[in-house]
Amino acid sequence: DASDYDGRTALHLSASEGHLPVVTFLTSCRANINAKDRWGAAPLEDAIRTGGSVVVRHLNALGGVVREELAAELLCHAASHGDLVTLRLLYESGVDMGQGDYDKRTAIHVAAAEGQVSVVSFLMNTARTFHSPLDRWDCTPLQDALRSDRGAVAE
Repeated sequence: DASDYDGRTALHLSASEGHLPVVTFLTSCRANINAKDRWGAAPLEDAIRTGGSVVVRHLNALGGVVREELAAELLCHAASHGDLVTLRLLYESGVDMGQGDYDKRTAIHVAAAEGQVSVVSFLMNTARTFHSPLDRWDCTPLQDALRSDRGAVAE
């Protein structure tokens, strides 16, 4: 569990690079799977950011956690970019897919406003996210889609 000047451990680095054999070795040596670096990030969060699905699944099985305050940021960013890989990894990590950011905007709000039909479909059909949450301005994802002229999402 020794770390560098940023508080990043060997597990942080191997998880962010997707090196499953190294991650497996380190966890078998009882490395702290939820160690935080100087930004508060854990190895699981690093693996999610870089799309390392096998590493994410391994760390999930060992009890890795994603911080709630980071989850909302990751969800909204992935939704705005149509990043289904990250959304699936967050879903598999047990993240509440309906949580909102500081404006109570959820991933489905952002996806609707950006016209990300596949993301909206994933959130509603696979993740079973509530389709009409209200944000800070009492707007729903449907209203965001219509206001942004995203008819395909509205359908």
